[in-house]
Parts: sequence; C-alpha cells; structure tokens
Amino acid sequence: LNYCLTPTRYLYSHKKQYLTTPVHRFIAKYLRAWDQVASTRPDTMIAISTQVKKRIKKYYNRDSEVIFPPVNVAKFNHRPLTINHLPYSYFLTVSRLVPYKNIDVLVKAFNQNGKILIVIGTGSQERYLRKLAKSNVHILGSIDEELLVGYYQHAKAFLQANEEDFGIAMCEAQAAGIPVIAHSSGGALDIVQDGQTGLLFKQTSVSSICQAIDIFETMSFDRQACQRNARRFDQTAWAVKMNKRINKICQKNQK
Repeated sequence: LNYCLTPTRYLYSHKKQYLTTPVHRFIAKYLRAWDQVASTRPDTMIAISTQVKKRIKKYYNRDSEVIFPPVNVAKFNHRPLTINHLPYSYFLTVSRLVPYKNIDVLVKAFNQNGKILIVIGTGSQERYLRKLAKSNVHILGSIDEELLVGYYQHAKAFLQANEEDFGIAMCEAQAAGIPVIAHSSGGALDIVQDGQTGLLFKQTSVSSICQAIDIFETMSFDRQACQRNARRFDQTAWAVKMNKRINKICQKNQK
C-alpha cells in the first residue's frame, strides 16, 4: 500500500522550477527511471487529494482512490483563547516561509491594501519577508500550538497563495470556523466550498489577491458551515476509511 503525498515534485509536476542546472537535470533523469520502477511495486495506491490522484495517473499511469489526510479537528472545539493585544480584525496565513509558498505575494498584496495580515511560520525567506512587510503585516515566526489555535479562531479569514498537494492549514482554518481565501488549485479544490466556506481566486498575483479580498469583504460566511465542512477531514473519518481500504486489500490477497 502506498499512501502517496504526491509524485516527487522536482521530478515531475514542478521540475522546471527545481531543475535549473544541467547537472540537476542529468541526475533527475536517473532518479525518474528509478522512481518509475518503484511506482509499480505497491499493490494499491491512495492519493491525499484529487490533484494528486490526477498526477499519479499522469506520471505513473496508475489508478488510485482519494483518502484525505487526518486533521485534528477536535482541538478547535473549545472556546476561543483570549490573546492580549490582538488586532480587532486581521487576516491570517500559516506556512513555511519558503519561495514556492508565495508568501511574498501575500505580503505585497497587504502592503498595498493596508489591511492587517498575520503571518505565522518560519523558513528561509523569513528575514526577507520581515524587510518587505509594512507596519500592517506582522511576521510572528514560530508560536506554540495553543496560541496558534487562538490566532486561527479570531481571524477574519485564512489565506493560501500557492498550489498545495492537500493543505492541512486550510482544514484547520475551517475547523476553527473561519473562511478560506485560496488559489484555485490542488487541495483547495477539495477543501474549500467556493462561495460557502471560502473564496477561490485563479491567479497568484497582487492584483488578483487584492480583488479576491475586496470580493470577500462583500460576502458573509457561516462559521458553523465552515466547521461542518472541516469534519470531513477529521482523524476518526480518516481512520475508518483507511482501515476499510486495508481490510479490502488483505481480503483480496487471501483469496
């Protein structure tokens, strides 16, 4: 059984972004050959999202079913944590601060619109983003889990600016009862119910994100609808589906 997070990005779907030198491309050719052989070994492949299912078919020519990863929805069930000196109204993103996450585009968008953005996470771009950010954009770095839950619960909306294979943070935002504004790709297409629990935008650009936020401000979202949506990804639901699939494989192999 292969629970596939995604066919290796730098070998397939995002190779142009990663393989920027002749040496890298030369090595990748042999890694792809090995990976193709390895992909034939599992009896069953399970994808973490619809997008990953499509990649498995495209790059491995194998069928798979989708079982979404488990999300700890229960940790958002208690009353919102009180956080001192919290802005009255803010947008939130939680992410590793690395180039492909497009956090710099979010920061530039909020530099332009003047709304408050809180960025939680660490990574290679942290110093650059701190220099880029204006006073309305707060880069908090790493914080403890309890405090993170509180920031989710009080946010106006959560933002996702890149294509995620799935996107646990988007699920956590929904579990906290807040809508998600996300790029219309990858796991966001499975997670966000466009117009009901969030809003999807098509281009990762400053203008597109600013426009999406302007549209969002004219809409209203039901906190409970977001929370109900998140229950689809609960750890218990994942365990039931995964156990059922494993039992099927075992029964098939016993025949």
